[in-house]
Amino acid sequence: AVQLAKEADVTIAIVGLNGDWEAGGYDRTTLALPGRTDELVEEVLAVNPNTIVVTQSVSIFGFCSYMALASRCHGWIRCPL
Repeated sequence: AVQLAKEADVTIAIVGLNGDWEAGGYDRTTLALPGRTDELVEEVLAVNPNTIVVTQSVSIFGFCSYMALASRCHGWIRCPL
């Protein structure tokens, strides 16, 4: 992903939480995005500042350094409870 971002004019990184991470009757143990998501986005941004970050979730997640970008949007996914 990082190599492709380096070669692209514009990159769109879509990250967040899906039904594997969000479900009724279950509490997550952390507000962090899964795995190394934040690290991936930061590495993509380092090689291509023309990156749009799209986050998606039903519930909240922790604030990351890239959240202050002007080129960021958030979408809610529908999660049946």
